[in-house]
Amino acid sequence: MKIVLVPEGPLDVAATLARYHLWGEDPANRVTPDRFRRVLAGTDRLLPYEVRWEGPVDAVRLHVHVPGARSPAVRDRVVQEVRAVFGLDFDLAGFYRFARGDRTLAPLVERLYGLRPTLAPSPLEMLVGSICAQQVNLSFAFTLRARLVRRYGRPAAIGGEVVHAFPRPADLAAADLRTLRAMQFSGAKARAIRGVARALAGGQLDLAVLRAAPNAEVIARLTALRGLGRWSAEWFLARCL
Repeated sequence: MKIVLVPEGPLDVAATLARYHLWGEDPANRVTPDRFRRVLAGTDRLLPYEVRWEGPVDAVRLHVHVPGARSPAVRDRVVQEVRAVFGLDFDLAGFYRFARGDRTLAPLVERLYGLRPTLAPSPLEMLVGSICAQQVNLSFAFTLRARLVRRYGRPAAIGGEVVHAFPRPADLAAADLRTLRAMQFSGAKARAIRGVARALAGGQLDLAVLRAAPNAEVIARLTALRGLGRWSAEWFLARCL
C-alpha cells in the first residue's frame, strides 16, 4: 500500500521529527535523514510502515509505504497516525498570524518556520513517555523508554531496519515490577506504568470517552490513577487529544 500526503502549509520534517532522536534512540520511532519508520499502533498483526519526504518546506510531499497491506481500514489508521506524528492537522497559518502580533513570539516564526508539534499516536505511548520523564533528565527518560520498548514491544523489519511496536496495554499490564526495577525504573514509575496499562487494558480509561469529555474531567480521571499528577494529565491533553 502506498499513500501520498500533502500538508497544508509549511512542514520542516527534520525539525518536527527531531524529538524522536534528539535525546537518544527511540526503537518505536526510527528516524534517518530521509526515512521515518514505525509499526502501526494497536494492532495484533505487525504492520511496519515507512514515510519518505520530498520537496522544500513550503511544498513537502509525504510518501507512505505499508508493505503487504491492502485494507481501507489499515489505510485510514496509518493516515491518522502519520498525520499525528507529523503534526499535519495544526493550523500553522492561523498560529503565525497570531504570533506575528506578539513581541515575544514574532521572531520565532521565521526561526522555527515549518516546525510542527507532534501528537502521540496512542494514549499509552504518551502516558508512558510522561511517566518516564518525571523528575529525570530527558536523556535518561529516553533510555528508560527505549529499554521498555525493546523488552515488551514486538520487533518488525522494514527496509533492512528493525523497528519495535510500542508495547500494547496488555503487554505492560502483565509486567513484573521486579523486571521493571531491574531496568532502572523507580518503584513509583514501575507501578504507575503498570497501573496505566491495566486501566487501558481493562477499559477504565477509554480514549473515545476522554475525547468527548471536558478538560477538567479528563484531568480528574487521569490524576485518579496512581503515579499520574496534574502535569502528566495536562501534557496528555496537549499531546494526545
